[in-house]
Amino acid sequence: MNRQVHEPGSLRRGLALLSCLGREGRPIGLSELAAVSGLDKATVHRLARTLVESGYLTQDPDTRSYSLGLRVLDLGFATLATLDVRQLALPYMRALAGQFDRASVSMSVLDGTDAIYIERISQRRISVNVDVQVGSRIPAHCTSMGKALLAALPVAESRALIRQRPLEAWTSRTLTSVTRLEAELKHVRSVGYAVNDEETALGLRSLAAAVRDADGRPAAALNVAMAAAEVSLSELVDAVAPAVVEAAANISRHLGLSGAAAAGDSQQRAEAVAR
Repeated sequence: MNRQVHEPGSLRRGLALLSCLGREGRPIGLSELAAVSGLDKATVHRLARTLVESGYLTQDPDTRSYSLGLRVLDLGFATLATLDVRQLALPYMRALAGQFDRASVSMSVLDGTDAIYIERISQRRISVNVDVQVGSRIPAHCTSMGKALLAALPVAESRALIRQRPLEAWTSRTLTSVTRLEAELKHVRSVGYAVNDEETALGLRSLAAAVRDADGRPAAALNVAMAAAEVSLSELVDAVAPAVVEAAANISRHLGLSGAAAAGDSQQRAEAVAR
């Protein structure tokens, strides 16, 4: 491997290239990759050549465009395999899928300001303009799982995160005001679940609850999503919330969350309502 990728700066730039390609989700040529990464073409060419040699990138011999290579996929699956929460959650996710046969059931983790899908059971295709699959990354503020994860963090930590970048509007219903989002997260803390009312994609509603680890930190979030044409928001809350909250609580207990920690969480919800 080229020695330069071992240097901290080169490593950061190489990872930036991989992130750009992951976000775009399509092959990208040298000039465009330089533009989206903010690096000069010579640097991109040098780093990309090393990454191609290592198997982390591939280059089309005809178009000369770059795509993520199989080594990246290997790393992704290796990471997923180490996530105990995913393995523990699968039986509960299958049970939810059986209970709500018109829904998809998903699990995400928080990475910075994004929710990343780590597991998904999709029983039917909901006709919306966003394609979600394992590995998809969506801004946390416009997803039910992202909001559940943000709300499960300490308030100061959550506030810092949602101020890291502008709140992008994915639809006309997306919360793009920090003040409104913070009010929404306060509500999530009080009721124990978060909703997505066509905020990621028009025609899609979902409800999510956070899964907590032994320290009470959010380890993941679990959601049930349905076509908006088939379920109103009130129907979604009435039918789905109890099942999702119970499943998330059971997974949390498997992760070591004690009764005392759960009680503390209930107290935190009561305080959130009082504030």
